[in-house]
This record gives sequence, structure tokens and C-alpha cells, in this order.
Amino acid sequence: MRRRTVILFVASLVAGLLKTPKKHKELPNGKTDPRFFVGSWQYTDQENRLHHLTINPDLELIIDQKPVKGNVETINAYQLIFLDALGYHLIIKANEIGPVEFFDEADNVNYSLNKAN
Repeated sequence: MRRRTVILFVASLVAGLLKTPKKHKELPNGKTDPRFFVGSWQYTDQENRLHHLTINPDLELIIDQKPVKGNVETINAYQLIFLDALGYHLIIKANEIGPVEFFDEADNVNYSLNKAN
């Protein structure tokens, strides 16, 4: 009787773990789905000005409705690194839910991101 209970418990645990949805979408080859970073966010700078940051499906970075010239350098489960035309990195950091922080290497400043309405 005890052995049967243990087997049922282990089977239930394994089934639960296999059915648990992943927050981060991963492609079959283990790479992060770039659409995870697509969306619009807001952040406030040191002078208390509100800015809008958008990443479109082509992974183009747009800040305050102005496209930022450059290219995506790296993308993984928790960050998207964009290299702008001047050679500075713009880094979008994420958690399991989505992007949460924006780092601007030119100003050496981190900004908290809030989902735009």
C-alpha cells in the first residue's frame, strides 16, 4: 500500500512539472523567442521626464517615436542587447514576465520599465 502511494505521488509530481507552462517562450532549438521583447514601455529619466520605448516585431528600437539606428547584438532569455550607431549598448533586461529595465550605456543609467497602456 505504501509503495503504491509513493508511486502515485511521484507520477503526479512529474505530470504537474511537465504541464507547468513556461513564462519565457523558447524555440525548439533552445533559443529565446524574440517576440518576448516586442511591446511598448515607459520610463522616467533623472529630470522626471516620461519617455516611451517600443520594440517592434522586427526588433527595431524606437524611443519617443524616433527609431534608434543600430542593430541587435545579442538576445537571450533575460536580455536584448542593442548596439546603436555611435557604438553604445542599449540593454533591455527582463524577468520571467517580460522586460523590466532599460540600461543606456551612453549615460550609464538604468531605468525601470513600466508596460505602456
